[in-house]
Amino acid sequence: MRRVLAAILVVGLLAPAAAAQSEDTAEPRIEWSSPWERSQYEGVPDGDPDWTATDGTLDLEATVHDDSAIESVTIRRVYEAEVDGHQERDQRTIRLGSTERIDETVHLGTHGRTRLTITATDVAGNTRVARVTVEVDDTTAPTADLSATLLDDGAVRVQGTVTDDTQVDSVRLHSVRGTKIVSPQQGSIDITQNTVDIDARVQAPPKGVDGVVTVDLVDREGNTRTITVPVEDATTPTSPATEVPTDTPTPQPTATTTATPVATPSPEPTATATPVNLSGLPVQTSTPSTGSNVGIGGVLKILGLVALGLVGAVIIASQMTGGRR
Repeated sequence: MRRVLAAILVVGLLAPAAAAQSEDTAEPRIEWSSPWERSQYEGVPDGDPDWTATDGTLDLEATVHDDSAIESVTIRRVYEAEVDGHQERDQRTIRLGSTERIDETVHLGTHGRTRLTITATDVAGNTRVARVTVEVDDTTAPTADLSATLLDDGAVRVQGTVTDDTQVDSVRLHSVRGTKIVSPQQGSIDITQNTVDIDARVQAPPKGVDGVVTVDLVDREGNTRTITVPVEDATTPTSPATEVPTDTPTPQPTATTTATPVATPSPEPTATATPVNLSGLPVQTSTPSTGSNVGIGGVLKILGLVALGLVGAVIIASQMTGGRR
């Protein structure tokens, strides 16, 4: 009994020490693979700014290492800038949950800098915070997919989309009565919006002028592209595609020769000579084969029978005469 109590006491005294030795006190470690490559102990790049992007997005890829388990990972993005005397600000918090893998595309502002704060926390409460400042250096102008249609009232309707690597600042439509400007970024800024839908009306070009609308595409970095959009007449119906029949020659009738069956003559009936039985003896009769010609052998047989009959008749007659005498 004393030994059992002693064992329980020893276990009770050693358990706290063992727990203290196994307690996780290390922060999670982030091993970056995109857009920069770093080991799990290096952290993010250090510079001014820390990173320069060539368009309005940044692909973050990393693996989170920890001695126990990851409880949460978050990415906080803050964009602030002063543009034309007014302050711009856009922020967002991306919550990835309890993951060991970071794979997220983050949108960036084109003026000023965007600050990113990446936080990884394990189940023991240890936290790793990585901060990086990103600047955008965009040199590519927007592109567009637009159409222009002449309406019945003389106006031209321009429709389509304009896309940029960062954000579209303005779309300028030039007509005979001036320039119409579409500014999608007026009011609150949204740095995630890099595609703009266009639906505007401008005055049609006068007669004698090429039927086109000139459009300037401008992004927030000041990159500009000028395009011309042909004007189509909406009143002219488009002929539906029709299938052209293939010229197939008409087949000529073919003369068909019908063979007339040759009439087969019916065989003539053959007369069969039946001998006269005058002797009272049995007489054999032979029926010649059916056909148009009688064989010589058959004729001889018939003549023989006839002669035999005549002989028999003579004998019978002589007997009858002698008896009378």
